[in-house]
Amino acid sequence: YAKMKYEDKVYTSYSNSEVWSTLNYTIPEFNTVKVLDENITYSSAVLNGGFYNEGNYTILKKGFCISKSSKTSQPTINNYDFIVEADDSFNATLTGLSHNTEYAVRSYATYKVGDKEETTYSGTTHFWTKRPKETTFKNVNISNVLMSSVTISSGIAEYGDGEVIERGIIWKKGYWEHP
Repeated sequence: YAKMKYEDKVYTSYSNSEVWSTLNYTIPEFNTVKVLDENITYSSAVLNGGFYNEGNYTILKKGFCISKSSKTSQPTINNYDFIVEADDSFNATLTGLSHNTEYAVRSYATYKVGDKEETTYSGTTHFWTKRPKETTFKNVNISNVLMSSVTISSGIAEYGDGEVIERGIIWKKGYWEHP
């Protein structure tokens, strides 16, 4: 409560009292980050987050901190491999990931407390990117074998996920040890 006071050499006077209470501020609290298997490729993932209590501070930024699990299992806005801001629905698409790699992801929200900024985080969720599908080949056919020539034929049965940078037939005189 508060009241005014006036004092001079003769009198001390007080106003009526006013009572108030300060606001009870709460920080943002998060749902667990979801990374659905059908939304993970060998180089990207769709992240779904959100608040179960948005708190009552003004949120300045929200998004996801992501790191390779081998680097840290608790990524922050100061220690990450990727950081992406979330859309209004608290979703984001992450691209440029390494294939067949484990990642750790946490939601974050940065909010204003007085004249400084604070950040809070969700728990950590882990996910693996997929292994790219490899190109498979049709059987190699050898025909028309002569003293100084041979006909070799084959083909691609199914293309993989990678970009083709070279194609052809390799051959060697003598015995071939397959790696």
